[in-house]
Amino acid sequence: MLWLYQRAGRLPFILLLWPVVAVYWLSGRAARAASQQWLTRVQAVAHQQQIALPRPLSSYRHFLRFGDSMLDKVASWRGDLQWGRDIDFASGAEAVISAAEGKGQLVLASHLGDIEACRAMAKQVSGLVINALAFTDNAQRFRAVLESIAPQAGVNLLPVSDIGPDTAILLQQKLDAGEWVAIVGDRTAVQRQRGGERRVVWSEFMDQPAPFPQGPFVLAAALRCPVLLMFALRQQGKLRVHCEAFADPLPLPRNGRQQALQAAVDRYAARLQHHALLAPLDWFNFYDFWALPEEEQRDA
Repeated sequence: MLWLYQRAGRLPFILLLWPVVAVYWLSGRAARAASQQWLTRVQAVAHQQQIALPRPLSSYRHFLRFGDSMLDKVASWRGDLQWGRDIDFASGAEAVISAAEGKGQLVLASHLGDIEACRAMAKQVSGLVINALAFTDNAQRFRAVLESIAPQAGVNLLPVSDIGPDTAILLQQKLDAGEWVAIVGDRTAVQRQRGGERRVVWSEFMDQPAPFPQGPFVLAAALRCPVLLMFALRQQGKLRVHCEAFADPLPLPRNGRQQALQAAVDRYAARLQHHALLAPLDWFNFYDFWALPEEEQRDA
């Protein structure tokens, strides 16, 4: 489908997207069930908190938004998105980013919205380099797709299998150079750690305990750098970049380490929920988010 976008533009791509997504929606039973579960929980929390949700909400539109976000990634790296017309800052975000100018930052991102468009636009508009850690095979395959269309897209995408000393040293070098590093904080590893354990922290999310990975928060503490939260959400026909300070640095003291880690994850989960309620269809975790993953099962 990307060849169609390259030759004919966005509208023909969107028109073709509807039937293609319909096939995936009809055949993807597990992802469809996860989408319906997500929307049910979002609507329950929004009703409880008296929050007006964007309409209409449906599982099929959820799938459509995911497909559309793939195009946003490609379009942003090709230079087809224009600042102001297609993407802009949410209230307060520009001030946070301006205050961080020239200083290395760790961005706690997520699978809510489109951090890839943030990376592309930051590079094109201001020259800011945002490196992204990519852990999954799917991420590396998508990198290959992006590079086939926009070769510069993969330059600062860092595929890693785990975070060891070499990775930490590389990231520290990039931070020292004034670059930013983005890592998602919402997806737990499918593979178990040594001893069969999963290093997760359970935190309340949409009125239900959900597992969050320890790794991104431990890494943020080890790097001892300012930490930001960043989301790019589709709102009112544009991508809106939300950015806020999270910690400077993130403290995980030896005494009370687990309590400090729990508090950090709880704050992240609360802000993730807040932004998810602004754009529920931008949630791109198409699996049961409130359960530990089964090995070799997750594919979204």
